Amino acid sequence: MLSNFNEWTVGSVFYSTLVTAEAFGKSDTARIVDLNSPSPFTPAYAIYERGTVSKFALFNFIDDPSGANNVNAAITISGGGVPGSVRVK
Repeated sequence: MLSNFNEWTVGSVFYSTLVTAEAFGKSDTARIVDLNSPSPFTPAYAIYERGTVSKFALFNFIDDPSGANNVNAAITISGGGVPGSVRVK
């Protein structure tokens, strides 16, 4: 796509492709399940690899001029233990 300055720009499809590739990972066994978030502004997905939950993808599209953009998420996995650490990207 060309910008107003006749230079190439990166469109929104490029960024979503990066996020999707990161979520799927390299195992070639990943499956993504929509967690049916109650708000369209905070979609949430579970990523399963080889039938086991391996990651969660949580998005925050809230844009409030007052700055009230925080989202708290509680994730419970039946039969699962608490991980030693969590990585946020």
